[in-house]
Amino acid sequence: MTTLHSAFQDGLLYLQENAWSITGLLIVLFYVKAKFLEPALNNRQNRRDQSSDRTMRMREEMMKVRLEQQEEANKKAIEAKKIRAEKEREEQTRRNENPTNVDKKK
Repeated sequence: MTTLHSAFQDGLLYLQENAWSITGLLIVLFYVKAKFLEPALNNRQNRRDQSSDRTMRMREEMMKVRLEQQEEANKKAIEAKKIRAEKEREEQTRRNENPTNVDKKK
């Protein structure tokens, strides 16, 4: 218990002897924090917010482009289906008009 009491006494003595130095150091630290640290952290947070907004806009733009590409692909698929159906009808018509040619080749 005496060592704890003497450590406490030594701590108080140190604070009394160096009170002005400690106070000055604290004032300088608070000034530096207010002048330099907080603005830097605020700028960093603002950049992070801006980059997240930018990322969101880019994702929306990408989704819009993908949707347009999908719509274009769907239109091409429908057109290709129509062309295939037309070719099949023409082939069927041709086969129906000339059934004897098929038999002669056998």
